[in-house]
Amino acid sequence: MAAPTMTHFPCRRIICLRQILTQLTQTCRSSSSAKARPTSTAIRPPSESKDTRVELEEWVSEGLAKSSLKPKQHPGRMVLPTVSVPQRLMDAASIILEKYPLKELSRRADKLANYLWSRHPPSTDAQVTKMAKEVYQQIMEKREKEGKTDPIQTDTVLRTVRQKIYHWQPVTYDAYRSLLYLTSHLAHNYTVLLHCFTEISKRDPGFQPRSVYNFGSGLGSSVWAANAVWGSGVFEHYCVDQSQDMNTVARLLLQDGDNQKQMSIPGVVFRQFAPSAAHNQFDMVVSAYTLLEQPDQERRLQLVDDLWQMTNDVLVLVENGTTAGFSTIYEARDRLLQASDKAEDDSQKCYVFAPCPHDAACPKMAEKKQPCFSQVPYKPLPQNHTRASKTVARYSYIIMRKGKRPEGSDWPRVIQDTVKASRHTHCHLCCADGKVRHMIFTVSKQGQDIYKCSRYTSWGDLFPVRFPAEDGE
Repeated sequence: MAAPTMTHFPCRRIICLRQILTQLTQTCRSSSSAKARPTSTAIRPPSESKDTRVELEEWVSEGLAKSSLKPKQHPGRMVLPTVSVPQRLMDAASIILEKYPLKELSRRADKLANYLWSRHPPSTDAQVTKMAKEVYQQIMEKREKEGKTDPIQTDTVLRTVRQKIYHWQPVTYDAYRSLLYLTSHLAHNYTVLLHCFTEISKRDPGFQPRSVYNFGSGLGSSVWAANAVWGSGVFEHYCVDQSQDMNTVARLLLQDGDNQKQMSIPGVVFRQFAPSAAHNQFDMVVSAYTLLEQPDQERRLQLVDDLWQMTNDVLVLVENGTTAGFSTIYEARDRLLQASDKAEDDSQKCYVFAPCPHDAACPKMAEKKQPCFSQVPYKPLPQNHTRASKTVARYSYIIMRKGKRPEGSDWPRVIQDTVKASRHTHCHLCCADGKVRHMIFTVSKQGQDIYKCSRYTSWGDLFPVRFPAEDGE
């Protein structure tokens, strides 16, 4: 599938850019040709903590001492082993796809997957204006070196900006593109949502959602994942997707590929339009891979507000494990936390349930200029011939929960691959105080229990330890 392109800017943007470029031309003509020497504004990231003082959670330590817990299954383990979709779901997908040439279907599905992975949010007016100023400065500097003095043509700048700026277009799903999405994304989306729901269930076994709202439900992956974690305890799955063809495919998957059968999971409804945010509440609200599909920032933030208004307890947002995906998740996180800070009623406050053990700014982005991702291994559908038999789903996500952060829910999160060297383990931990710590665990420094737990800890897991220095802060 060819990626959609845009060849023209909206007239409003062109008029605005022409005005800005005219002002730049006048400013540059009146200014002195002398240029100040540029200074570096880069901030040197702080050195990583050398503090080796760390204590294993008391009840975990007692469990290990009594052999009721084992390091291999310590309670911070969140990452699932390699995930396969349920056999019933796989069989239904096979029936739906059996009439199509799999080689061509797989090739086109891979092309769609690559395009969706490369998605960025639509460029804002401020971003386009900034790009135009940068292009203007670059052209002006080049012309000065060449000794040219005639005015810069506005059309030249606009043409260069068009080539550099990201041209966002909405993605529409007809029947065939829905099948391509099924081939490329069913196993991926199921795995990601299963991981999110499993963490909620592990950390709060008492949480049992009775109703789940899924905006941008796509293939209904959240229905299958929620059923795998909470079973028949979920009485209502309210699924909304604007594509009727996508809803049809999702329903067929629940009907074992036969539209004459009953859906295998009860309580599922499919709609094309979202219900009123003011008059509907759900125990858990889920929206996966929809933020990047909003046409502008205003609608993106409005969507976050509407989803939060419909949330009775838990909100789950998921996006691509890319810089663009992380930025939209982080934007939604900030939006909700800022609203929480202004709320006077405790019931309207919220906190980050996962992945962050804190509500502060992302330390990995602030200190290392790196977005924070998660990953989990899974097996693609056998019809997807372009993917390996085992691959990794990388994604950005946020799980927000209403209320105040409970005490004791602040174990550090492992935010990149652990390095298990000879007799020592390197772990990069995002901690409750909003700092990143690079810890090196050995038997001699932290003891056998912590060292053994570190050997069975992976990227995305929680590590059941506390830093004594934090108690006095």
